[in-house]
Amino acid sequence: MILAIIVVELLLIYAFWNSNIARHAQYRTFKSERGLLLKQIAFSASDEAFCRLLQGTAGTHISGSDQTLFNWFINRETSRSIDTPLTTSWAKSYLRFSELLVITASVKHKIFRGNDRKKNLFYPKEGLGTFFLETIVKVIAPGTGGEETTCTLTRYYDYKVISQVTPRSNTSQRTFYAHNFTLDYALLIRNAFAEANSTNASSLNNSGVKMIIDQTAINVKERRGKVYLGDTANNNSYVFLNTTELTKPLHPSIPSQEIRRVNLDECIELFPQLEMYKDDIQNLQGIFELRYEPAEKVINTTATESIEFAERIARQEVLKCAVASGTNVFPGFEILGRDHGFLQNPGNANEIVEGNVRQRFFSFVNFVFDLDSIQQNQPPPDVLEELKRLMVNHPSVPMTSPPPKDSLLYNFAQGVEALNNRRTQNDPELISKFNSDFLYSSGMTGPSAPAQAIVTPNFFNIGNMQISSILSGPETGFQPYGHSDLVFHKIYDWSEAIKLGIYIPQQKLIKLHGIVSIKNGFNLGEGGGPVLIEGQGVLICQNGNIIISSGISKVNSDDICVLVARNGNVEVNTKETIEASLIAVNDNLNGAVVPLQNMKLKGALIADILETNRWAPGEHFLYYDKVLKRNDTIFQINISPVITFERLTESES
Repeated sequence: MILAIIVVELLLIYAFWNSNIARHAQYRTFKSERGLLLKQIAFSASDEAFCRLLQGTAGTHISGSDQTLFNWFINRETSRSIDTPLTTSWAKSYLRFSELLVITASVKHKIFRGNDRKKNLFYPKEGLGTFFLETIVKVIAPGTGGEETTCTLTRYYDYKVISQVTPRSNTSQRTFYAHNFTLDYALLIRNAFAEANSTNASSLNNSGVKMIIDQTAINVKERRGKVYLGDTANNNSYVFLNTTELTKPLHPSIPSQEIRRVNLDECIELFPQLEMYKDDIQNLQGIFELRYEPAEKVINTTATESIEFAERIARQEVLKCAVASGTNVFPGFEILGRDHGFLQNPGNANEIVEGNVRQRFFSFVNFVFDLDSIQQNQPPPDVLEELKRLMVNHPSVPMTSPPPKDSLLYNFAQGVEALNNRRTQNDPELISKFNSDFLYSSGMTGPSAPAQAIVTPNFFNIGNMQISSILSGPETGFQPYGHSDLVFHKIYDWSEAIKLGIYIPQQKLIKLHGIVSIKNGFNLGEGGGPVLIEGQGVLICQNGNIIISSGISKVNSDDICVLVARNGNVEVNTKETIEASLIAVNDNLNGAVVPLQNMKLKGALIADILETNRWAPGEHFLYYDKVLKRNDTIFQINISPVITFERLTESES
């Protein structure tokens, strides 16, 4: 009996022990499965939160973007939570009845630096940083004091804050470096002065090529693009643009066409044959008249003894005496367009044109006798006849070499030269000339050019030292997009852009987001277009040319596309509209944007030189894109998908 009781007790103990082991094994299995589930939920929630970060920082003008999230990165605000509704939805179905699931995801800044590796400062709020994304998953058992299981996943990511457009007022200058500073300009040619001198000014005044910059559609003057033809930042270095009938409204006004009235002795100095009639023409006077005419003008060659005939002779004689660029009377670039109302407003030129850019027109001086001055003398008929013979328009021109053989022309030219040499400093010149004394602006009064301050642009290198437009060097010189640390992608060729999803060939779509550096040249629109642009960003070609073979169209009005040829040219081989900004500058000062067909560009054109001898003949139009000129900064946020650090922890309570 006792033995039976002992056996039963042992069996009960064994059963209890075995049951307890089974229960603990089951619990451990449950906890292990629960831990794996929480990890999966944590990874899923972290991935979802990261995707929402990417979507929210795609660009403030892109659908789905989050301005507050954008500002969190730009202003480096404190911790911010991110919703994970997709993960929360599916994860609940894996919990036991009445269990409570709590998922929180938040981002916090770790470090940020606003300078490059060589301590050069970025533009304010630009820089490189690291943030961490912390995802906490909690499962709370039902009931008061229920068990709480927690899984925490922490991931570190790097990011970049990059400005796409920075503020610039048209009435003031920049005070430090911004890598997109060239976008202030509709047209900026770094070495225009040297190129004009080496080409007899044909780079800007060409018989077959003309550029028209039209900004009349931009009603807010603060959003118009600047024009700078460098290196012309002082009074001694200037370039000129020949006026035409279309740009004639720029000409200064003249209070009176009569600029000098001469007496009898001075008339005899001009026409010595009048000496014999001196007693009969005591009150005779002569008049020098001044007209401003376009430098490039079609003159009627059949007219004789008319003012038009005199002007034609004057032009011919002046050109005989001219040298180098003085002989160039081809139409100039129309940097303020050709709308008369726009040209006649001097404020437009004052806010757009920088540097010493001058208009060049023809100052036509003509001499006539005033016969009314001798009516009271009642000269004999033969004297009147001689005066009437001389009573034609006498163009006042310089003495040519060799001198004219006709004694009448020789004496007149010699007399005019003597009178002109005796004039005072404030008196107008008495000899016709191609006049480049006046700035390329309207609203001025002749005949003497008023003293006008030249608007000198401020350029800075990446070290924030003020420089001239022609100073070269990757760190010390003129360098748009000079901060290599702000480049998001560095790739070898255009095929890699396809692999990264920057270019989607099936849609002919370029998705821009920040700065992409491409080692070799590429061709946009090869095989037809137009190529579509979505987003805001820069494509930099480090070596070779950028070829544009079709139009480029923006998907959204606020999209920005900047194409930069660092050591080559930008070749435009299409007549279709290009909605992009084209930049070709390098340390050799020979980068050019070359339109091989008649170009229609909506954006900006920045180059070292024009090289118009390679342009397609005809007119080329440039329309500045007003999205490039704002009073606030447009930023882009580039977040690297690479996890630089990861930590996973679990706890129970």
